[in-house]
Amino acid sequence: MGELQHARTSWRAARLAELEGMRCAGVDPYPGRFDATTSISQLRAQFVDLPASAETEERVSCTGRVVLLRDHGGIWFVTLESGGAKLQLMCDSPPRVEPPRRGDLIGVTGLIVASRTGELSVRVQEFELLSASLVAPGDKRGRPRSVEHRSRYREADLMENLQSRKVFTMRSEAISGIRVALEARGFLEVETPVFAADAGGATARPFVTRHNALGQDLMMRIAPELFLKRLVIGGMDRVFELGRVFRNEGMSAKHNPEFTMLEVYQAYADYIDMMELVQHVVVEAALASLGSTTVRIPSGQQVDLALPWRRASMSDLVFEHTGERIEARMELGQARAALGRMGLGFDEAWGSGRCLVAVFEDRVEANLISPTIVTGHPVETSPLARHCRTDPSLTERFEVIVGGMELANAYSELNDPVEQRERFMS
Repeated sequence: MGELQHARTSWRAARLAELEGMRCAGVDPYPGRFDATTSISQLRAQFVDLPASAETEERVSCTGRVVLLRDHGGIWFVTLESGGAKLQLMCDSPPRVEPPRRGDLIGVTGLIVASRTGELSVRVQEFELLSASLVAPGDKRGRPRSVEHRSRYREADLMENLQSRKVFTMRSEAISGIRVALEARGFLEVETPVFAADAGGATARPFVTRHNALGQDLMMRIAPELFLKRLVIGGMDRVFELGRVFRNEGMSAKHNPEFTMLEVYQAYADYIDMMELVQHVVVEAALASLGSTTVRIPSGQQVDLALPWRRASMSDLVFEHTGERIEARMELGQARAALGRMGLGFDEAWGSGRCLVAVFEDRVEANLISPTIVTGHPVETSPLARHCRTDPSLTERFEVIVGGMELANAYSELNDPVEQRERFMS
């Protein structure tokens, strides 16, 4: 048994013994409820100007998790945390039962005071253990654990790391901002099936499951696209879905087998309309979650999402970053020669358009930090997009790149069924 596992086992055994002693003393360590009169965040807002060493007659009851516990010569100091806010507790006499441990959920009643250093505190008059923790707490100094540990034990990470909890809050606010932005523009949110006989709408390997009642295998969706298009055909001109999709492929910091995708469809519009929509939805989501258009990306850099965003063709961006001019309509030999000069290989099945995309993905995309709308995608790699009205080798498609990662992909839908079939057959 490893040293860490031994410590956890010892902690659990000691805690179980303490709880048994509490039960023998007639104290339930897991009561059903506690009547709080306020929250820690409300207290901090209400008494923000309380001077140092102040005493009040304000009696409050609140709850939270014990994150720090100190015994200073018989005076107990406890740091209580709830909802991201912290409060100091002062207890002049030891509890009548076993004192709380780090990780426990407790309820306290007492008077609002301020310490000599001005720290808002509650002088405890009554204390109740609400839920005893049987798991050894993490580092009391809040030092971060490994990424693997945080991913495997998400609940522990949320208890110990307020920044992780903040991410969940910001995500919820961003999603709410997206919904508000789309609904304000007349879009209707819908839910489409997760299971289908075939997986379509994207190129990815699906998860396969068994429907016992039907006696057949079904696939979990890799995109909601085809169902949403059927709604548009049926007369629902503006629809969107925020939902989970599942792709049975590799995992990395940028890819997860299941993730939340937003898909939006608008009839009688083209990719220029979608550019405007994407920009405004992203900005409004940022403002809803951060109150600002400035965001910090994983590399630590600050990026401003404020409009307008740069627009540039894929070919121009490749030339800008590599000095090589590659275009979808150029001779295949010239495109392959350009790849060779950059030390990049190619597949024999690739045309000039696919060569262009390969260079963009390998040499350009990761370097686009500020919001960039990339246009001029080749027909060869965009089978569902409409031909560009000024260059038949390209499509009316764009991607939004922020922080070196694809944030959005959209295009004018190819609505010619004959051409669509020809592209799939070629």
